[in-house]
Formats: sequence, structure tokens, C-alpha cells
Amino acid sequence: MERDSTEAHLRTLTDKLTALDQSISTLSEQLNQMEGVDEETIESHQRYRDALSIKRKAVEMKLEELSAADEGLWDKLQAGFDEVWQDLTETFDRATAEFEAGQQMQDSPSAKQ
Repeated sequence: MERDSTEAHLRTLTDKLTALDQSISTLSEQLNQMEGVDEETIESHQRYRDALSIKRKAVEMKLEELSAADEGLWDKLQAGFDEVWQDLTETFDRATAEFEAGQQMQDSPSAKQ
């Protein structure tokens, strides 16, 4: 990959990570504001937060490797980045789905009785 193209791609990946960071932060704030949840739900949310933090660090490390890579290693490192990125986004999607399911349960009429 040409250097200009590489730098543009790195900026795109960094922007995607920044956007995901904001989404994770928003989700974390929403989790903190949940009321009336049981201990199991709180622990589950904390596990997701911990997993997201660890996986986010892995993505950042792979991004740093990509930044330092020469052209010969780019494709191999890109594949590694893609794997950790997919793992992070899938974990975020699962955490979001669980949060939304919990919100629906909280908002249901039977939960308010």
C-alpha cells in the first residue's frame, strides 16, 4: 500500500476507533444510570465494560503496529487488526443488545409493579 494511502487508511481506522470510544462511553453512562437492576445484571454489565476495555487496548496496540509497519508487513498486520476490531465491535454489539433488553424489561408494565 502506498504511504499516502496507508496514512489515509490509518486516519480512517483511528476515526472509527474514536467514534466507537464515544459509543462505549455513552453506553457506560447509560449503564451507570440504570436503576432497580439486580446484582447479576450489574455484574454482567461490569464484565462487558472490562472486556471492552481489554479489547479496546488490543485494537490500539494493533493500530500502533500498523502505524509503524513497512509496506511488506502491512497486509499481514491489517488482517490481525481486522480480527481484534471485529472482536471489539461484536462485544460492543452484545453489550448494547443486553443493555437494550434490560431497558425494555425495566420499562415493561410488570417491572413497574
